[in-house]
Formats: sequence, C-alpha cells, structure tokens
Amino acid sequence: MTPLLVSSPSLLPDIQLPILGLKGDVKSVAVGKKYATISETKHRSKMSRPDFYFLVDFQSEAVCRVGLVRSEEVDTWERRQKRGWYFSRSTEELYFPSNAEEVQEWLERLRVAKGSAVHRRSQNPLMR
Repeated sequence: MTPLLVSSPSLLPDIQLPILGLKGDVKSVAVGKKYATISETKHRSKMSRPDFYFLVDFQSEAVCRVGLVRSEEVDTWERRQKRGWYFSRSTEELYFPSNAEEVQEWLERLRVAKGSAVHRRSQNPLMR
C-alpha cells in the first residue's frame, strides 16, 4: 500500500479500474493556470503509463471541473522544457464531461478501444 505522503512522486498509476481493465493518473491545474501539463518521463514509462488522465481543473478554491484525456492524445501535445521535459495543452482544448453518465460512456469507449488494440497485437506475431 502506498503511503498518503511521499517525498517523491510514485511511478505507479493513481487510479486502478480492474473491472474495466484501465489505469489512470490524476493531474491538477491550479487556479489561474490555463494549461494542463504532464511529465514526459512518467508519461513514457512502460511501468506507469496510464490509459487515461483524470484532470482536475480548479476554477477557484471551491470550484473545479473534471476532464478526461486519453494517453495517446497526450503524445500529440506540445512538448516543453522547464526543470524537465513535459507535455502541455490549453485547458480550453480538452474534454470536460458534464455529468457522471458521460464519464462512464467515455471510459467504456476507452475500454473497448483498448481491448481492440490488445486483440490486434495478439493477432500479429511480431507484436507478441
């Protein structure tokens, strides 16, 4: 079990949805910031690469909106460097579902797409 407070970020995914066979990572966008950012090192890690990112975009100290981003989509984001390399995208360009039903439908489509990709790889002898 991972402790609640750690001195450095874990490389393991933050969210495990075993029923759907999906894993996700939680990322936040601070109040007043207009860009979501994701570390390139963690995003590219084979051990921790999530299927999706769960974005918490804080509009104020009391209000936030929740977005969903497929891991493959992050590969298309602008790549920048500060202390290390990271991917960046304006929050205005991201998907923010309006209710829990939309979140469930989005996750189900991702599960089906992931299952199709796994099936295609298992059928290709070069990908085994």
